[in-house]
Amino acid sequence: MWDDPQDESDTSTEEDRESRLKEEQWRFLIHEGARCARFLNTPESAWDIVHGLGVERKESLLLQRELVDMKKPLKQTTAGKRLHKESPTSLG
Repeated sequence: MWDDPQDESDTSTEEDRESRLKEEQWRFLIHEGARCARFLNTPESAWDIVHGLGVERKESLLLQRELVDMKKPLKQTTAGKRLHKESPTSLG
């Protein structure tokens, strides 16, 4: 939608559509705290969206540490044990 507007009128049309979506379709979500962001079909735009989510964590997840650092098989990780407990056939 935003990646290649042909001319100024296309940009205006896209902005109008975005406004309508925010006001009509997404109003409840936005009212409840959701945010929307334009994706411009570039890596930079994607990272802008990710950073806007507050995803700046440098620490690894427990699952990452268990799989990579501790070299545990999935079914021996905390997440794997939980999955197995809830659905014994899911991990084989």
